[in-house]
Amino acid sequence: MRKKLLLFVMTLIAIVANAQDRPDILQTCKYFKDGYSCLVERMLLPQETEEEFNELVYGRIWGFISSPSFSAEESVYCVRTASGYKLVMRRAEKNIWYAARDIVYDRIEDENSIRFERNNVRWEDVDLKMKVSETELFITDNQASALKQLISLAVNTSSPMASVLGLDGETTVFFHNGYGAECWSPQDGKLKQLVEITRAMKEAVQKNDNTIIQEILPQVQSLTQEFQKLVLDWAASKSLDLAI
Repeated sequence: MRKKLLLFVMTLIAIVANAQDRPDILQTCKYFKDGYSCLVERMLLPQETEEEFNELVYGRIWGFISSPSFSAEESVYCVRTASGYKLVMRRAEKNIWYAARDIVYDRIEDENSIRFERNNVRWEDVDLKMKVSETELFITDNQASALKQLISLAVNTSSPMASVLGLDGETTVFFHNGYGAECWSPQDGKLKQLVEITRAMKEAVQKNDNTIIQEILPQVQSLTQEFQKLVLDWAASKSLDLAI
């Protein structure tokens, strides 16, 4: 018991130290990196109509997926229709990970512990029959352009080295042009602002209130400039390397 407590304390210290030193950029990730992520994608991103699915496959849909530790996963993505741009929000009825875990893992209990062991059920065969709610909000061309540029820069300035450990929290995966990048419960800096913008976007779609999007545009544009500086710094360093 003491060993387990000591291990927990050491892990917590490492997490705090890591959080203080981590770079303020997203961590590059595969678009949908594992079975769970692919299941979330099937449930929360376009699949039903060929037109929307092709938009996703060819990278023209951009947005994010929020995966809390315990509550239901949510997605917001933007699509262009004949009537203009719209944000679509989808929310699972309950946490997809825990619902699927009981299918793809076997629960093993003994006198001292409970553990889960992977069984032979494939993730691609999981069908949760779970209700997924969907709400929409039409936005202006300028709003869509501003949000898209921010997410594009955030994804394209990400790094595979920007990892961070975490216990309970929320992972947000951003996707644009077929690429993905993520963060876990940022506490400050650009990433905290970025996650706050995603929450405002979800609120706007839920309330069908375009004014919320308009109100956050100054923050969106300011944060875009901060990410733009990273691109300029990278380009400058590359130019210096070539000159040398």
